[in-house]
Amino acid sequence: MKNRSSTGILLPLTKKYARTLAKSPLPGIPRSILLLIVVALLFISVQFRGRVFAGASERAVQQEAGPVAYEVDSHFDPKDVAVNSRTNRIYVSLRGVGELLIIEGSDNSHRSVQVGIQPDKVAVNEKTDKVYVSNLVSGTVSVVEGDGSSVATVRVGGERNISDISVNTATNMVYAVNLEKDSVVEINGADNSTKTIKVGKTPESVAINSRTNKIYVTNRGANSVSIIDGTSHSVEEVTVGELPRFLTVDPDRNKIFVVNERGHSVTIIDGKDNSTKTVKVGEYPSAVGFSKRTGKVYVANEVDGTVTVVDPPDLSFETVNVGRAPNVISVDQTGDLIYVGNASDGTISIIDGATNGVQTLDAGGLPNAIAVNPVSQRVYVSNFSKGEIMVFAPPVVIKPKG
Repeated sequence: MKNRSSTGILLPLTKKYARTLAKSPLPGIPRSILLLIVVALLFISVQFRGRVFAGASERAVQQEAGPVAYEVDSHFDPKDVAVNSRTNRIYVSLRGVGELLIIEGSDNSHRSVQVGIQPDKVAVNEKTDKVYVSNLVSGTVSVVEGDGSSVATVRVGGERNISDISVNTATNMVYAVNLEKDSVVEINGADNSTKTIKVGKTPESVAINSRTNKIYVTNRGANSVSIIDGTSHSVEEVTVGELPRFLTVDPDRNKIFVVNERGHSVTIIDGKDNSTKTVKVGEYPSAVGFSKRTGKVYVANEVDGTVTVVDPPDLSFETVNVGRAPNVISVDQTGDLIYVGNASDGTISIIDGATNGVQTLDAGGLPNAIAVNPVSQRVYVSNFSKGEIMVFAPPVVIKPKG
């Protein structure tokens, strides 16, 4: 099984510059010094060249699971990952170089486009084939055509701390959280016009129920969630646990799950009447996901090295052991597999949603974002520490719990 690789940017440019220095010495600089510069440039280019691995090769099948196979050039410092399952393209924010990496899922060929300073969160509108990137310190959102053919910049206020972004595909509205200004900026996907909506103190994360056109924002400085009506822009505030940071929405059941980091709990908001229930989980919950198939909620507990599986109807729960310092979760809604990134030991734990059995695989570095393509069932993991994108492909063999 072969994979076509495309040429990266950093390495060829550095080689070209090195050759120029070697052939055309600068006045006053000895050739020996120039040669040392050439060697240093080539060394740096190799060290900072990222990697993209793809799985499901013959070797991977023989080993039953794992991202082992071939490598193509990439950039370094990948942060967030998002997938457009319709076009089979994967998008990775490259914080270190201010770019968005675009990977073709069919062959892992890739290219990149320039966005803002320190790009962070990535959101995709599959209907319009546009990608939205929050630029952490420049107070902007980059709007990128899905093929990378054009990039527009939208200023959303402030000079820093655009902490999260999400898309309502039903209304073609985009919501960017401005932590510095205690607000959410609504971007109209049709013309990039904006409207600022005040929320609670120190907002951090945003999630949307596209069926009800409600936008939910965690306010970690107010121990609350702001609920924005996407039509009227009215805002209601609901009290949750201590230090709410992350959340996710189950649109089918109209439930909102809020992780309260310091409260060591998850608050479940009923979208019908905004009533709440809170259930204790492990120490310092740091990520949350849910299964569309079962309605179960998965909460990563960073200190415990566990995932709490909560069944919302009766609030019963089960604890699953994973790797050390789990801090990111993504759910394969097609295969009902839950992927957990473990920061301290550089692994990915895969939980079988039917049995809670766990298989742990080497992630090659610090996993800090995971995205699943529900069509191909390929899983993309960014490793910030090594500048790598790992690609897990089926089949994945899960050990039964017990």
